Amino acid sequence: MNLQLNSIKGLGTHENFDVLTHITMSKKEHRGRIQAQGEGLEASESWAQDEPLTAKKGLGLLRRLKKKISEADAAKREKQFHKAEGYINRASQVGGLDPHKKTFKKKDSDARVEIEILSGKAFVSFLVILILLFWIFKLKG
Repeated sequence: MNLQLNSIKGLGTHENFDVLTHITMSKKEHRGRIQAQGEGLEASESWAQDEPLTAKKGLGLLRRLKKKISEADAAKREKQFHKAEGYINRASQVGGLDPHKKTFKKKDSDARVEIEILSGKAFVSFLVILILLFWIFKLKG
C-alpha cells in the first residue's frame, strides 16, 4: 500500500498516514479524531471501533494528545484542552454525540483543539453502552 501511495505525485509522509488511517478507520462504525492544530502544529489521536467511544476513553485520547505535543504547544492551548475536556464530560451526560466537528480556538491565534466525530457516536457513558447492548439483545431474543 505504501509503495502505491508514494507513487502518487504530491503525497508526502503525512498525507500517506492520513490516507492509510482513513482506509483503516472507514471499516469501523464509530470513528473520529481529536486534534491540536495551528501555529505550525498538526497532531492528532484517532479512534475507530465497533462500539461507541466512551467519554472515559475520549478523555484518555485528549490527555495522550496533550502529552504527545511539546510543553510549549500544550501551554498555548491549555484553555482549549480544558474546554474540550468539559465538552466531552457534558456530552456523556446527554447520551453522547453524533457526527460533527467542534473547534476550541485560541483568541487572536490559529492555535486550536478540535474534536471531529466522523461517524457513529462518541463520548457516551458506560451506562449508555450497557442499555444499548441490553436493548439489542432483547430485540434479538
